[in-house]
Amino acid sequence: MLNAYVVAHVTINSTESRPYAAKGARPGYRLGRFLSSNGPLQMNKLKLQLMHREALRRLADAEILSKAMPPEENSDSAYLLKLLGLELLLKIVFEAELNKPGGGHAYEKLFGELPPSLQTKLLALAGERVGPSALVENHELVLQKWGKNFVDLRYPWESYEGLSEEQYLTLGEKWMSKDAPLEEAKFRYYPQELLGCLSALRLVASEIVNSSDNAIT
Repeated sequence: MLNAYVVAHVTINSTESRPYAAKGARPGYRLGRFLSSNGPLQMNKLKLQLMHREALRRLADAEILSKAMPPEENSDSAYLLKLLGLELLLKIVFEAELNKPGGGHAYEKLFGELPPSLQTKLLALAGERVGPSALVENHELVLQKWGKNFVDLRYPWESYEGLSEEQYLTLGEKWMSKDAPLEEAKFRYYPQELLGCLSALRLVASEIVNSSDNAIT
């Protein structure tokens, strides 16, 4: 079974990836340290291709799940799959640019290590997709919230540990009575910002794994 699993994941099928075509001009940015014709860096290219394929699969699964579940029965599963896709795409860009693996779920730190010019271009692409958003106001906070959500929403009950059912319900009622202010929400999702950031990262990551000359044009 292990051999079958490894073979299945090493086979790259370009038809399985559905590269995102962004509107408008694509950013001019050259990546130059991760593709090599020999040694471990060549394996790094394969690793990035596999990460890319898995990211697109998770995002496709999220879309299927979102459409299959009635809104009133929707869980956070589709959202978590989108965050997983985001994490994989961000780590592809991180590793390709910095030639080291990106670890953990602190997305704001991973993003913050990218060159400022690349950060600017990713945020600009996200803005082209969704317009003005919290990414413009404070992208570090948004990225930090997504990373925390990826961890905490897998075990959301732990955020309410020690509360009785009555206390739990009272918290929700008080929040709703104040017109549900987003800044006081236990979990804030930033869905439009996520859409924009995913679009930007899908474009850049696709160019990385499909590039033969290490360039994003």
